Amino acid sequence: MGHGVTIITAKHKIGPNWRRASVEVESTKVRIGRGSWVGANVTIQPGIIVGRGVVLMPGAVVAKDLPDNALAGGVPAEVKRIMI
Repeated sequence: MGHGVTIITAKHKIGPNWRRASVEVESTKVRIGRGSWVGANVTIQPGIIVGRGVVLMPGAVVAKDLPDNALAGGVPAEVKRIMI
C-alpha cells in the first residue's frame, strides 16, 4: 500500500429531494487479492474486488472490479494490460 490510499467501505443511499444524504448507510466489503500492489493516492470505491497480482498506478480511482494480474490506472481506473 502506497501512502494516501483511500479504501471506502460504506455508502449513503440517495434520499428524497429534501434530504439527499439519507441517514441509511450501507456497509460494503472491498477485497484486494494477494500479491497486489496499490500505488500512492489510489481510491478504491465500495464493493470493489481487486484481483490477485494487480498493480494499481498512483492516483487511480477504482470504480469497477479488476481481473487478476491487471495493470490498471486512470480516473476511473481501466486495465492498461494483463501481466503474466
